[in-house]
Amino acid sequence: VSVLYCNNTQQTKTQSMSILLWAGVVAATAPWMDPRLPVEQRVNALLPKLNLEELSAQLVAIEGGSPASIIQKYRNTSFGSLTAQEITDHNEIQKAVINGSRWGIPGAFFHESLHGGCGGGTVFPMPLTLGSTFNNTLLEEVYSTIARDTRIGGANIAFSPVINLFTDPRYGRFQEGLSPDPSLTSLYTVSVVKGLQGSVVGVNSSSYIPQDKVASLAKHFVGYGGGAGGLNAARLEAGEREIRDVYLRPWRTFAEAGGKGAMPSHQTVLDVPMHANSYMTNTVFRNQLKWGNGWTISDCNDINVLMQFRVARNISEAAALGIKGGVDQDLQCGRDTYTYENIKAAVDSGLLTIDDVRENVRRVLTMKFSTGLFENPMSDPNATKSLDSPKDRALARQASREGSVLLKNGVLPLKNSDWSKTAVIGWLASSNASSSWEGAYTSGGVPVVTLMDALKNDNVKYSVGATPDSPANDKDIKDAVELVKSSEQTILVVGDSLKTCGEWIDRSNLDLPGGQLELLEAVAPVAKNLIVVVISGRPATFGMENAVLSNVSSLLWIGRPG
Repeated sequence: VSVLYCNNTQQTKTQSMSILLWAGVVAATAPWMDPRLPVEQRVNALLPKLNLEELSAQLVAIEGGSPASIIQKYRNTSFGSLTAQEITDHNEIQKAVINGSRWGIPGAFFHESLHGGCGGGTVFPMPLTLGSTFNNTLLEEVYSTIARDTRIGGANIAFSPVINLFTDPRYGRFQEGLSPDPSLTSLYTVSVVKGLQGSVVGVNSSSYIPQDKVASLAKHFVGYGGGAGGLNAARLEAGEREIRDVYLRPWRTFAEAGGKGAMPSHQTVLDVPMHANSYMTNTVFRNQLKWGNGWTISDCNDINVLMQFRVARNISEAAALGIKGGVDQDLQCGRDTYTYENIKAAVDSGLLTIDDVRENVRRVLTMKFSTGLFENPMSDPNATKSLDSPKDRALARQASREGSVLLKNGVLPLKNSDWSKTAVIGWLASSNASSSWEGAYTSGGVPVVTLMDALKNDNVKYSVGATPDSPANDKDIKDAVELVKSSEQTILVVGDSLKTCGEWIDRSNLDLPGGQLELLEAVAPVAKNLIVVVISGRPATFGMENAVLSNVSSLLWIGRPG
């Protein structure tokens, strides 16, 4: 069966009929298979057909697993969503669940897509650098490219944007946010959602998302960046007025822009775990902010964690709290059992009704229909040849250049004739540091160019000096100092690796980690023209009152440039 990527009505009808042949048991006249009907009408036609086992399967989000194990478990029921797979595996899984399930329901597939890198697509700068561009048009273009690459890579859902307001730089996930400012983040949110989803406006719209676009699932609802002490998953220290005035502002914009999905945060808000917080998710977000049909996926294992919060006595209660709390899909990471596999037990014990479950499944099916999964469930392996094109690389370079911040300047820009007797110092300048330049939440496999990869000049000499991951090494620092003394100019690259800045890597001190501060303090007094480049996912400090920077000629922050 050939899968076509176009919106022509006749071709779309042909695709739909082909899928019906795979799902032989589904009648050709089934109204939910008719792409000419509005999304809501198709959902209303399919939803009553599903039994409790089939409903529960739609509420499972699968992280990893072999195609064989996934097919064995979900062949007869289909499933809610799954991490993006290799294209051949994606198509094998889809064909099996569409053929095997009674109603021909395809699975959805998701990718982080925070800043690209899906299945070989171009890696753009991380959001903190993108937010530093102050260029809404550029962000829309970047995320439009990410949407296309995500779809080519086999996913119809992007876990993006992160619209948390990370106001404490000790927070390890600071690099994932576009800005700590609520107004700026709100403006960027519109551009990112439009880039990812196209011009579809309003989450309750019956319009279909174009086939080169994806459903935008924003993270993490709500107030995730305001955890106590800059600690991941710590309670939000804010009352309801501050929540509404500050932390909800980007989410209000997200709803207005038509963002389709959201992931609840790890922590408690107003002293209630967000994965059981019906007030914040259903009353405030879905009703008051009019996000109505938007669907949610839990963060890793967090419905199960409701037992650790001591709000659920057992796993059935945790499942019931998640369902009633408005969490539509249960994402488990590193496990092959799911809290929502206990939905039947919760229904049998009276904790839930089947109508409770149907309401959550309604939102999942709305996402699947609106992204065209029933018409285009398969992925084209030949389309991956267009990924990471020179045009996309040029766009990533533009974003990195516009997002870089020159904090101090005395000698930049350097000219080609300025490279004689130049020293480059720092592990973060080396090829070994490519992941620190690339950033987190990509699928890898795309060449990343570091400073030493780019500098091909016999006059440039390199010394490691220090790393962000290890304590100072006296010999390495001494070797770097000797090289600097014999050089006319020095480029010192310092900052964070992915081991010192990232999820669950919060810090109490913002000074350069590892032996880098000792290196800077040793090099700065003897360097003639010292250029410090910061590769980092959070703000950095440079010792007591940043005094050492008085010996720095130029200071350039480039974040995670991709």
